[in-house]
Parts: sequence; C-alpha cells; structure tokens
Amino acid sequence: MAKRTVIDHKTGFTNEFITEDDKEIYHTTQDLNPVIEHCKFIAETTTPGKDLRHVAEVPLVVYQRACREGWANDMSQ
Repeated sequence: MAKRTVIDHKTGFTNEFITEDDKEIYHTTQDLNPVIEHCKFIAETTTPGKDLRHVAEVPLVVYQRACREGWANDMSQ
C-alpha cells in the first residue's frame, strides 16, 4: 500500500492518495474551524436586513461531494 498526503494550508484541505491492490483511492477532508469562525464573525458583526441575511455556509468539501453525487442542484425536499 502506497499513501501520499498533501495538505493545503490555505483551504484547510487534506488530500490522501492511496494505492492498494491495483485500486486508487482519493480521500479529501477539510478543517472546518476556519468556516465556523467565519460564521461566528458574520453573526457578531452584521445585522440581518429585511431582504438580505446570511443563512448558511456550505463547506467546500461538502459541495464537491454534492457535485460528484449529483445532488448539488437538487430542489426536492
């Protein structure tokens, strides 16, 4: 088993490339602390308006999975 890890400190992504039994596995994780701190900052420093307010932050790693699996633009509930 060969394993290679690449860490992007700017995005908080950790990418692992694993080769095992002629299979290639790509695994991504993301440090969510910066996203959480950003949401806290927005909540503490902004006042929701009548027509405009911050409602969500989707971590990029979740959005990438949604695109891969085809549910990124799914409007059903």
